[in-house]
Amino acid sequence: MAQYDLNPGKEADYTCKIIILGDKGVGKTCVIQRFTDNVFSFNQMPTITMDIKSRLLYVNGKLCKLKIWDTAGQERFRSITSNYYRGSHGVIVVYDITDKKSFEHVTRWMDNFDQLVKDDVIRLLIGNKSDLKKERMVKEHQGQKVGQLYANI
Repeated sequence: MAQYDLNPGKEADYTCKIIILGDKGVGKTCVIQRFTDNVFSFNQMPTITMDIKSRLLYVNGKLCKLKIWDTAGQERFRSITSNYYRGSHGVIVVYDITDKKSFEHVTRWMDNFDQLVKDDVIRLLIGNKSDLKKERMVKEHQGQKVGQLYANI
């Protein structure tokens, strides 16, 4: 089980590069900020090209540093962000449960990533904005079905 590191000055046993992908406005930066800093912002500015956040965790007694690369979701930055995929240990694809198009684009994000990263990487699919249940356009079982498809690669 993972735990927060209480000694941030200690050198990590492992460093893992994680890329977070998804359409603009799905909440990639908010997911990262919540995970790394335990902060939530309603008025998040769009990410321009890329930003990196870190978090230290103990996993099975080893200190792991997660370096999470937050990419821009706009089409014009797609060619730039694909250069950052190489060397990744994992990918997180985020879609907005209130935006059917962002869910339909999950396949494109995953396939694009898989073309550039040949290594065996961990894949995580996040349906974000679950607090907006009344506006939900993507059913839970739909997200689970796509998640299982990419879990078996």
